[in-house]
Amino acid sequence: MESGEGVVSVTCRLGTWILAWAFASFGVANAQVRTGLSDCIFGGRGPDCAEIEGRAVFSLFCTPPRPYANFYGRISWFPLRCVGPITVELEIATPPDTRFPLYIEVVPLGDPTEVCNTAVGSVVMIVYGESGDCGSLVSSEAIDITRVVPIDGLYAIRLHFFGHPEGFSPAMDCIRVTAHPIVSGLNESSWSLVKTLYR
Repeated sequence: MESGEGVVSVTCRLGTWILAWAFASFGVANAQVRTGLSDCIFGGRGPDCAEIEGRAVFSLFCTPPRPYANFYGRISWFPLRCVGPITVELEIATPPDTRFPLYIEVVPLGDPTEVCNTAVGSVVMIVYGESGDCGSLVSSEAIDITRVVPIDGLYAIRLHFFGHPEGFSPAMDCIRVTAHPIVSGLNESSWSLVKTLYR
């Protein structure tokens, strides 16, 4: 064996280990991505991006006063990992100048810099506003997002607000996305078959 062959062999093994480590790390990182979301504009972390910076604040004169935010364009939270259907809940307020709906979209996560701009999303919920002295909670039925995002795929939740001199979309404060994991029947039936075979 020449000295060059040993170097190539060690280099190839080292490269294989690095590649295996990178794939394993990505898998672990992807598995650790949150599957649900619970956040507020006021007193929370807030969205990960906004198409247009700035917001209008609308306060309901409850006891204590409760602020809600109206954005211009799109805001988004990401990354979220798809494990099955989701339900979406929003705490909203409907100011007197509410004229437009608020669209909630699921956006498959590609380039994170495009989530609040040109990334294509699918509308999963439309909120028109509801009357309530101190705001109201609106929630969706279970939404199957697997037609848009595959299981274990990453996605963003995006809210699309409309603002115009004539009016706005409903204002919001808190958002909650609850994941409902799909349980595979294959595992249960396979285990039942194994128990039957060994009885």
